[in-house]
Amino acid sequence: MLKKAPFHLRLRKLTHPTPRRIYRFRRRIKRLQAYLLLYVFPQTPPSAPPIETLYKQAGKLRQAYLIRKAAEDFSPTLTKKAQKQVRKRKRRFLKAYRLHKAEAKKILREWADRFPVPAEEAFQRWHMQGHTWLQSWKAPLSDFPLSPYTPERWHDLRGLLRTWEMAAYWVKLPEIPPPGLTDYLGKARDHYILYKWLVKQGSPPSLQDKIKRKYRKYEQKALETWQNWRLSWD
Repeated sequence: MLKKAPFHLRLRKLTHPTPRRIYRFRRRIKRLQAYLLLYVFPQTPPSAPPIETLYKQAGKLRQAYLIRKAAEDFSPTLTKKAQKQVRKRKRRFLKAYRLHKAEAKKILREWADRFPVPAEEAFQRWHMQGHTWLQSWKAPLSDFPLSPYTPERWHDLRGLLRTWEMAAYWVKLPEIPPPGLTDYLGKARDHYILYKWLVKQGSPPSLQDKIKRKYRKYEQKALETWQNWRLSWD
């Protein structure tokens, strides 16, 4: 049987959107998205604007939390600015939460009826579905350049790989991305966002350069891992 029901997002916990709860909420949505991709393949999975809005606002709040945590190591002035951003984004998230919570719950109940967890006797077909899906999902990765270089392209690549990893949570796949790749990409992304924020705040160039070096370090690790793995396909 599947590990957990995919439609339990634990929305009630978000009345107090702590960093840990926001992180877990976003991870549950990613798992739900992967479940639906597998379930309806080769059709397009259903969309839900209320849930997508909560996911987007949660992502912005998570970025603010990460920036605040990093700013605490820099200076009281930057910490104060980061805290101000956290308060602003938390208000926006809670506003979206109050506005969309009821509709999101309704959609989740409807999806639970439409896309029930496969019964034990259907698991062989479910796993075959997963294998077929993976071959299709690898197609855009096969065409992905070996050197994305831009932060936006790295972000796109990580999105594809994370969906693959989340699909492996629901079905046993013949392979998964190499350990560390999405982690390197995630850390590179976090440091890039932090770097942009520091530039916007007019922080000392020495501090900007320090964070930029960290971003480049993780980017290089991701590039090496990605290239070695991708070339092994041919």
